[in-house]
Amino acid sequence: MGINTVKNSLITTIFFLFFYFLFIGIFYSKAFSKENLSQYSKCIKDFGTLNTAAVHKCSYEVSEYLKLKIEIKIREIEKSDINNDVDKFLRSHDHWLKYMELQCEIQTKYIGSPMLHYCPMTKLEKRLKELEMLLYEVSN
Repeated sequence: MGINTVKNSLITTIFFLFFYFLFIGIFYSKAFSKENLSQYSKCIKDFGTLNTAAVHKCSYEVSEYLKLKIEIKIREIEKSDINNDVDKFLRSHDHWLKYMELQCEIQTKYIGSPMLHYCPMTKLEKRLKELEMLLYEVSN
């Protein structure tokens, strides 16, 4: 392999990775609420560049925030009028956690390492909305 071939291959790889991360950032940002999107976007902006490290750091931070919000919603649901179904609800949430873990493991393997933290962030955002809807319906 000649130097030009290696150089062209490297340029092609860098070009692909740039557009890959740009696509990931634009495509998946549509899945978040404005509040969480702004947290993620602000973190990416503060990081200074969109790369794998930025995606990992920012999506991990937002995921941790979402986990806390989900935990609060779960406690609220447990205290709500769902009394007879608390065990069923908690079992379903445990199954959901396992689903998220396996789905994100697959996405990380086949899409790439940025999905390691990005995938859970998107799933946690959707789960929070589900729990908010359930809590709203149980309360009314």
